[in-house]
Amino acid sequence: MISDAKIKEWVDIFVDHVHTISPQVHKQQQEGYKFESVNHFQNHFDLGATDIKAMLERAVQNNNLFAGGFYFPRQMLLRFAEEYPQETRTILEHFFDESHPVSDRLQKAEDALNELNEKRNAARGEDGHSFMALRSLSVLMAHRYPNDCNPIKPREWRVFCKYINNEFSMPNGMSSAEQYTLFSEHVDRMREYIQGRDDVRAIHETLTDGLTFKDEQYRWMAQDIIYVTARIVAEKRGAELEKGGELDEAEERELKQELASPYIGDGFEVPVEKYLEHIMCENLQDIDLGEPLSVFVDNDGNDGRQYVTDIGTLDILAQDRNGNFVVIELKKDKGRSTVIGQILAYIGWVKENLATNGQTVRGIVVVSSAHPALLAAQREVADRVTIKYYRVSLSFSDTDPGQ
Repeated sequence: MISDAKIKEWVDIFVDHVHTISPQVHKQQQEGYKFESVNHFQNHFDLGATDIKAMLERAVQNNNLFAGGFYFPRQMLLRFAEEYPQETRTILEHFFDESHPVSDRLQKAEDALNELNEKRNAARGEDGHSFMALRSLSVLMAHRYPNDCNPIKPREWRVFCKYINNEFSMPNGMSSAEQYTLFSEHVDRMREYIQGRDDVRAIHETLTDGLTFKDEQYRWMAQDIIYVTARIVAEKRGAELEKGGELDEAEERELKQELASPYIGDGFEVPVEKYLEHIMCENLQDIDLGEPLSVFVDNDGNDGRQYVTDIGTLDILAQDRNGNFVVIELKKDKGRSTVIGQILAYIGWVKENLATNGQTVRGIVVVSSAHPALLAAQREVADRVTIKYYRVSLSFSDTDPGQ
């Protein structure tokens, strides 16, 4: 059952975060680009354009909604438009036909684009993925009809739905249409609530200030609130898992300060764990962790870096050559024994929510050195968790290595 009290809690977390950093900073450095992206699309989209690829390239901005890290849907959409312009135009015409329910159009477009991708793979002798699924297609639909469609980011939405509804369940294998319907029931309940809050309305006005797009139905505002709060909740739960219990007031303040400035710029110290995470994700296939691993990429093209779940945020979710999952937890210094409980919880979550067809799940704790208590705890679960030690070095040379 959806709880109005839990919806209020969720929104309170968001409002507190935005007021901590200021609505202007939230707009300029965090989520404002999403509203600008919709505004830009509205001004440049024209399905009747002669050159559909050039039109889409103008209309669909190259931002984190459509591209970023391992997330490739914009790139694939442009390739389809260039190589199969008429087929792509026809798919989009049906996709944007408002005479059919949104969920049906999402599913039919996903199926049609996957068929087009199979045709492309056969012609080129490749096995690439289209990355056209619920996230990319709902975001695209919400750019075209922002007052009628919810832009969905499934990982964060799952955290939100479980937070406000303790009976929420999403079995593996649900279609995009089924997921959209299930998510929207929860999102629409929150939209009704946030439109009546003056503090949310003020933030909303800041985000849409200067734009012709005003988000009258608060669908993109709901997206903002769900995405931001899901990451805050996941970070807190992960910190509590690592500690082995609830955070005290000092730890809450420290975490809040860290989350208030999630974007690194000039003059900010970058945490060691973030450096380590970046280095590992960019070079994972070349790092010796006992066997070749690659960063997990889901059907939407989301990668396994900082993988958000309802029990915490996984530093890196990887896969081995056989498709089995590997949860990698990074610690910048000596790991404590509680990290074993943390990574076992993450392993359990991946087994329950992602693993299918006999895929196994194991974990790797990466530390600079290990506390004796960590080693003792790890020995009890050595069949599921291993420990690896990292060393980072920096060298200089008088010779240009590029010459």
